[in-house]
Amino acid sequence: MHSKKWMLGMEMYILCPWILPTIFVRGTVRDASPTSPFTRSIRKMAFRSKVSPFVRSSLSVFRSPIVRRTLTSQSKESASYFRFAGPFVIGATAAGAGLFAASRLYNNNFTFFENVHAATKVENKPDKTERTFIMVKPDGVQRGLIGDIIKRFEQKGFKLVAMKFMQASEEHLRQHYADLSNLPFFPGLVKHMASGPVVAMVWEGLGVVKTGRVMLGETDPAKSKPGTIRGDYFSFLLCRNIIHGSDSVESAEKEIALWFSKKEELVDWTPAAYKYVYEK
Repeated sequence: MHSKKWMLGMEMYILCPWILPTIFVRGTVRDASPTSPFTRSIRKMAFRSKVSPFVRSSLSVFRSPIVRRTLTSQSKESASYFRFAGPFVIGATAAGAGLFAASRLYNNNFTFFENVHAATKVENKPDKTERTFIMVKPDGVQRGLIGDIIKRFEQKGFKLVAMKFMQASEEHLRQHYADLSNLPFFPGLVKHMASGPVVAMVWEGLGVVKTGRVMLGETDPAKSKPGTIRGDYFSFLLCRNIIHGSDSVESAEKEIALWFSKKEELVDWTPAAYKYVYEK
């Protein structure tokens, strides 16, 4: 009987902290029968209310026979004291844990809610953004593919931060392709790139260097898969592969510095669509 009374008092303290002090101070816990209308109404209110499953499962642990025998197997001398102080001690501990969890949640340090917080918080910029250099070559310009190429990068969620429509000099192109200067096709490559205007662009986004290379397709257009720029626009020759893209973050930094030497040419802005593309 005492065991049931003690467990009832503990549950009432956790779920109804404003009721329990009055009950214990006045000693009514000794008179509170588990089958009384008052007790049944409290238990019914507690477990049919919108109490989280976590609280319900926690209380079910205290109802187990093993835990109940452990918590109520006190000597006769201490039984009266434990029946009175036990629920307060456990209740105070639960209240302290609740306050601690609430403070951690308020400061965004509670790991259980980390994903929920991440899904609702949007920063102006996603983490680990990169910039890549993309250039539409003369054959791509002459075929009228500029707009569609820009559209693909925009629809992917990348941000355009710089663009030039220009006629590049051979000297400038030699600097750009300096790592290929020892290859036999280098003179023909420079001549082709200087044969018409190009569109130089800088795109920014999460993993834009690697993703940009995938969007371009294989360097050899004949091996490019459908869905890529080179695979969709009927390019077959290695020297007529429509577009250039940086192959690494380091290469992108060098190429951007070569083609956009002035800092003001790179525009730092935040697209309104970022909150629909990225989350943090």
